[in-house]
Amino acid sequence: MLEIVFLGENREIAMVVEGILILLCWQFSVYFSYKYYRNVKDQKLSRNELDWALFFVSFGFTHFFYQFADYYPVDHQFFSFLGYISMGIGIFLFTTHLEKIKTIQTKWVFPAITFIILLSFIITYIYDPRLPQTLAIILIIPATIIIPYFIFRMFKTLSRRYQFYTIGLFGGLSFILVGNLGASDVAVSIFGTYIRILASLLMILGISLLALFFNILPSLSELNWYDKLKYIIIIDQTGICLYDEDFQEKTRLNKRLLAAALFNVHEFLDQMTKGFKKLKILEKGDEFFILEYGQQVIGVLVTTELLESLKYLLRSFVIEFENFYSDILKSWNGDARMFLPTSQLTSKIFKKIR
Repeated sequence: MLEIVFLGENREIAMVVEGILILLCWQFSVYFSYKYYRNVKDQKLSRNELDWALFFVSFGFTHFFYQFADYYPVDHQFFSFLGYISMGIGIFLFTTHLEKIKTIQTKWVFPAITFIILLSFIITYIYDPRLPQTLAIILIIPATIIIPYFIFRMFKTLSRRYQFYTIGLFGGLSFILVGNLGASDVAVSIFGTYIRILASLLMILGISLLALFFNILPSLSELNWYDKLKYIIIIDQTGICLYDEDFQEKTRLNKRLLAAALFNVHEFLDQMTKGFKKLKILEKGDEFFILEYGQQVIGVLVTTELLESLKYLLRSFVIEFENFYSDILKSWNGDARMFLPTSQLTSKIFKKIR
């Protein structure tokens, strides 16, 4: 079905404003994609930048197809359908990656729901091309419930330092939601064509706020990283323990715990020797053994969860340990008491942020 929306004197203005919205989304997507690439390359903490890149690129393509559907002599329902599918794919990939890196932990419920919704758009379009628009309107209702709930949970999880930023995040999402409602055919038929221009301006403000606060806020999975630490052990290349510390008790490990930990580490090193490769992660029961290989020592961090931030902190710790004790390590006589000042380095690197 061919359909074109003519907005009279406001048509060109609306097209320009919506074009700015689309380009801005794609620019933010490129920015967060590049930031994600740099973080992976430099082995830094966050991986959430990929999620934001997916969000912005899908949002941009959604409105790109909407613009074709409303301003050009094309099949209106088909291009609207492409817009819904673009957003559906974006949200599905967004939630899937969040679940994969454990920013959200819903046992894959959210990704499953988004996939079902995406599939529903395809099925309803095949049955009747007019139905996806009705489905999109219906889905706004649960979105208005889920999004504020997610932000509220984020607000409770964040430290005071970051709680203020969630207000900006909520504002950005609110502007986008209101903007999408204002850009609908129903709103234009009720309030007139100017409402679409105003709606696009609100969405531009909304995505700008989201980009700003997405760039500031840390990954939710990384916020309580300190509580996931158990203990750290530094051994030399032969497996002799140079230093150990229990993070929760703030003391050295007791002999029984240290013996058990070293047994697991030695078993781990044996596996590495047999496989002729440097293994870096060992999962044993409900514990993760993260290994970082230096020039002269091996750092072992035992945690209850595997986080990118913990790998990064262990890497920094091993580098500073070797730099500080470089002369001692070259001619070490077997006296582990020489490494007791390492507790100060531990406090410096693994500082609990409140």
